[in-house]
Amino acid sequence: MRRHGSVRFAAYYKIQFYNTRQLAWQDVQRAFATPDEARAAVAAGTIMPPPQCSDSYRIMEITERGRQPVS
Repeated sequence: MRRHGSVRFAAYYKIQFYNTRQLAWQDVQRAFATPDEARAAVAAGTIMPPPQCSDSYRIMEITERGRQPVS
């Protein structure tokens, strides 16, 4: 059984594209150390939206307390 506070990790960032079929945000299964690295991957074309998703994306910050969009 995991004890509270036994697992600690640094924040990381993920890209989500808007899925137009499901009308929801969809994660890309790749993590980035900073929001700037995530933005650069999209700008360089390294990360592309899945076929069912639009070009609209957002960056999510993942911490041990939860997830929230980066402004």
